[in-house]
Amino acid sequence: MTKKKLSERAKLAKKLNFGKTYKQKKDSSEDESGNWKSDEEEDENLDDVRSELLKEQEEDKISEEWIIGKWDSTSPANNVHKWVLASFSTQNFPKFYVGQVLEASCDQVTIKFLRKKRDIFVWPVIEDVCQVRNEDIIRILPQPKVLRRGGIQFNVSFAGFNIY
Repeated sequence: MTKKKLSERAKLAKKLNFGKTYKQKKDSSEDESGNWKSDEEEDENLDDVRSELLKEQEEDKISEEWIIGKWDSTSPANNVHKWVLASFSTQNFPKFYVGQVLEASCDQVTIKFLRKKRDIFVWPVIEDVCQVRNEDIIRILPQPKVLRRGGIQFNVSFAGFNIY
């Protein structure tokens, strides 16, 4: 942004009483080009760095949380009534669903699926029961917290999963 545009924006902001002021600081990496940055742009850069650090911390937390259990197809009777994260492959990308195991055999599992509604899960109006191959079970989830009005909440972050 040139110096002239910067001063015009500052005058306009002052006139409209937005309260955003622009300081004329040169960015050390762009000395030759003469570009100016506002404090707001510098704050956005700091926010980006903070968000990246938080994402890394969240990924570390997720990896610890997902140690809850992997699917054991050798003893299907032990997996009945457990909560699972299942994957369905589509043309573009996999979709993930959360559900409760109703029946389990050596090669297939019958699951009653939930629907995601904001940050919680709910049972759909029309029961969604489907048979899934054992290979499509991603993880066993911890026991959820049942909220009032039938909402179900898991103490696990589903960041990075396209859950429906």
